[in-house]
Amino acid sequence: MKGKKWISFLVVCICALVSMGILSFYDRVEGNAKSTHDSLERRLEEELPYVAMALLREIDPDYEAVRFHEDVSDEVKEEVDYYINRRLTYARSILQDENLQYRIYDEKGKTQLQSKTYVSEKEALFDEDYEFDENGASLDSLYVSYLYHDAALINYSSYFDFYLPQDLVLNIRVPSDYVKNNLLMQTLIEDWQNYAPFSAVMILGASVLILLVMLVVPCRLLKESEPFVTLAKIKGELLIIGYSTLISLGALGIFVLCGCSIGGNFQTMLKGLGMINSKGLLLVVNVIAWTLYLYLVACTVFSIKYIFHFGFVHYLKERTVIGWAYRRLGDAMNAVSEIDLAQNADRKLLKLMLLHGLLIALLCFFFVFGAVLAFVYVLVLFFWCKRKLQKIQLEYEGVLQQAHQIASSDFKEPIAVNSVMFSSLQAELQGVQIGFAHAVEEETRSQNMKTELISNVSHDLKTPLTGIMNYAELLQQDSIPDAQRIAFSKQLHLYAKRLQALIDDLFEVSKVNSGDISLDFAELDLGALVQQVLAENMDLFEQNQLELIGHYPETPCMVLLDGSKTYRIFENLFSNIGKYALPGTRVYLDVEDLGHEVRVTLRNIAKEAMHFNPDEITERFVRGDRSRHEEGSGLGLAIIKSFTEVQKGSFQIILDGDLFKSVLVFAKVDEKSIV
Repeated sequence: MKGKKWISFLVVCICALVSMGILSFYDRVEGNAKSTHDSLERRLEEELPYVAMALLREIDPDYEAVRFHEDVSDEVKEEVDYYINRRLTYARSILQDENLQYRIYDEKGKTQLQSKTYVSEKEALFDEDYEFDENGASLDSLYVSYLYHDAALINYSSYFDFYLPQDLVLNIRVPSDYVKNNLLMQTLIEDWQNYAPFSAVMILGASVLILLVMLVVPCRLLKESEPFVTLAKIKGELLIIGYSTLISLGALGIFVLCGCSIGGNFQTMLKGLGMINSKGLLLVVNVIAWTLYLYLVACTVFSIKYIFHFGFVHYLKERTVIGWAYRRLGDAMNAVSEIDLAQNADRKLLKLMLLHGLLIALLCFFFVFGAVLAFVYVLVLFFWCKRKLQKIQLEYEGVLQQAHQIASSDFKEPIAVNSVMFSSLQAELQGVQIGFAHAVEEETRSQNMKTELISNVSHDLKTPLTGIMNYAELLQQDSIPDAQRIAFSKQLHLYAKRLQALIDDLFEVSKVNSGDISLDFAELDLGALVQQVLAENMDLFEQNQLELIGHYPETPCMVLLDGSKTYRIFENLFSNIGKYALPGTRVYLDVEDLGHEVRVTLRNIAKEAMHFNPDEITERFVRGDRSRHEEGSGLGLAIIKSFTEVQKGSFQIILDGDLFKSVLVFAKVDEKSIV
């Protein structure tokens, strides 16, 4: 095991290298993530009412911010005045920041008060007017939101009213080219939360990179090196709690550290503490923090990988608290009910009777009457036990008959679990019966698929193969000109691509029908995905002079689907419309949010008469062009139906004369569960 320690060291080195790579992006994003107008307003709006009060006192020294009601005690007045004056003092300190520029003017535009520096509107990062009418009401309810609901004043709000300014406009501006003075406004502009998107992207990208590295390293090497040896021994529930807590706290810490490091907040703090090489120290702290977080991600990936290496079911039984409790309960149950029916049970029965005989002997202390009771008890007990034993033997014979039923290939009559002692064996026989029936069904389906392939697709396979053979023979001739040879080569390539597309579609449908398909579910906006697929297939619509009229919901329609499979669904739909729609007509596309579901409807006019059944057209190898002159495999709609149903959706085709209508329905995220 000592020789495997280099694996853990290698993982740490990779995490450190990735961390240093992340730090190389710090300088590129530094200064590029300033607070927006809305974010500055959210952070300033709590202080702006008191800033306005402080400015009004400079204009009118007799201005009083509040008016107390009658019969208010001096104690309440002192408490309210103390709090408001303390907030006003802080507001005056904010006004000393040259990055906070202000102007107060009346309804005629005459300036009442203005800061020393006051940038133009174009030079302002933040520019907001707060207007007050003749009644003192703020148009944006600034005072109502943050004065009357102030946590420190809410208990006293019934004792006073705020005296609001009248017929004035307060304009607050923050310059785009702000001064780096380490005061409040710079802190708000360069807030660490501005770099949260960058931090999130770095966390996600680095985690994916570590995931790939851990997937490449064999699990048999990892589990022989610390700390992975210890992690493999910890119960699964404890790992889930530990990983979820540490990753959540670690991600939050990375967000704060990354934002404050790039924004300069930490460096300013370290310089204030007298640290000369604050930048170097901050760099080391970031490398260590990122390395630890990524190493935690690596440990998480190992634990997940180890579950499948150990065997999922085996892991649940051997490496979880639930599995441990289940095993202990099962052992206790087996100890109580364990009996070997293959052996003669008379000896055990005799021992049981002797034990009960000793108990009955105690009844003899009841003299003659007790002896009679003991004799009767023994007789009753003997016949009861014998009847129980006969019942067990009958149940055993029933299990044997069920085994003979399976041996005679009788899968129609299901095996009923009607025995307590042999329930496990009967359940196993039931599983064997279902397994055999499934195997027979799969074999039958496989044979039917082969028959369909030979009967329905032979023409589609033969056409490109014949073309390939003909052009191959022509290319072998030495007398044909080079230009014609090139043309033949292109035709040969087209036939080969057609044959490849047919084979690929055939394999796709076969994989879905056999259940050998893996799905990667993720939340996605179905409306956006449909528009993306449509944009990539617009050339086909334009070639056939088809005009698309689309209607999409205003809000995202989030669904839990496999992105690539869903993309193939709509790609096949648009391709089918491009091939079979009447040129020069309109195609209607509607994406509807039904609350719990999302419905996508496509309508087009067919260029040929449709003489097929809507249910049959979605079967494998069935084509609307029964002459099979058009290119295609007859698998496009079958792939759509298979991919839709395997994702718990529904696909329906409706025919009305020449109108061809396709309807797909998928459940939204909050209504769908994927097991």
